[in-house]
Order: sequence, then structure tokens, then C-alpha cells
Amino acid sequence: MIRIDEANIYNVSHMYGYVSTFNPDMINDVSFYNSYFSPEFGGRLSSVLDAQMKEGNLNSYSGSALLSVLTANASAEGPIKKDVASFFIAGRRSTLDIIKEYADFGIDVPTFYDVNAKINYKINNKNRVFLSSYLSSDYQKFPQLENRALNVSGTARWISELQPKLFLTSSFVASNYANNSEMLDSAHQTWNVGVKEYTAKSKLNWYISN
Repeated sequence: MIRIDEANIYNVSHMYGYVSTFNPDMINDVSFYNSYFSPEFGGRLSSVLDAQMKEGNLNSYSGSALLSVLTANASAEGPIKKDVASFFIAGRRSTLDIIKEYADFGIDVPTFYDVNAKINYKINNKNRVFLSSYLSSDYQKFPQLENRALNVSGTARWISELQPKLFLTSSFVASNYANNSEMLDSAHQTWNVGVKEYTAKSKLNWYISN
């Protein structure tokens, strides 16, 4: 199981696995469970990779940009209202298809883009709401086949401090994965597969002591 802010991600890599689904600019924390993971993750045979996005800086603005042979990355974060609400957004796209316009590789190269976004809103000292989303798209053209893959997810999470050591976290999560393959022969057959998931859950954490 691979998750970004509690949403299941099924398209786990770009460009034949050379580029990870996880944009390094958006990562705040990653937990990996190779066995004995909590029942909260649901049923899986082996392991869980659980990633959390950055929440956005509540006090100051910052950003970054990176250009490489494979990808172009950019990210920005900052306050919507200082000490109350913040945003974070990061995006990537492939660059090989742009380079191909000026240099003939002899083959069609895979292309992709992905976007991560998050809003952090502090209602008061005991309640906080997070809204996050993830979008990725991959495209590959072969001599007899075109393939497109799309992964979209959204998470709404509310964290409430009921008592100094008692916390309630409620989440609604939606995830959609679609894969479309089209044969480029005379029949023009298409093959569509996908998974849609909607999850609502609450978790109660009680810290007995420090």
C-alpha cells in the first residue's frame, strides 16, 4: 500500500520507474512498515509506505525550482493569513519530450506531470483542518499502442484536541485511478481499467503520559 495524505496511490512511478511518484519537494514525513503494520491501514499482504505532505509555512513565504534532464520542479508555500492559514503547492513535469523537439531520439519518450497541493487552517488552539490533493498523469506512445494513466486523490482531515492528552482525527478520503490503452491498428480497440475509493474514518489517540 502506497499512500499520500491517507489516499491510496496506484500509479507508483513515472517514466518506467526512473522517477518516483513522490515529489521530494512535497515530502514532510514518510513512514515505511515492512510488516506488523496497524489495522488502520486496512488489508495488505506485505507492507505500507505512508507519506505526508508539507503543511505550508504559517509565517513566511518561500519557494524553490529545479531543472534537470528528466524533470522540471517548482514549489511554493506561505501564509494565507499569518498564524491562521497556509498553503503549499508543488508541481513537476517531464523534460525529455521538450528536449526531443530539438534532438531526434529515434523513439517516443514517456511524458508525465504531477501536482501536490495542501491548505492548512487553524480554527482555534484545539481544532485544525487540512485539505490536500494529488494529481498525476502519464502518457506513453508505442508503435501500435497509446497509454494514458491518471491518478487523482483528495483528503479532508480535521484534528480536534478533546482533552490535553486526547485527540480525535476525522478524515474523508477520495482516490481515483484510471488507465486507458488504445490500439493504433485498424480496429482502434480501447482497454479501460480503474479503481475508485471513498473512505470516511475517525481515530482517537490517548496519550497516557509524556
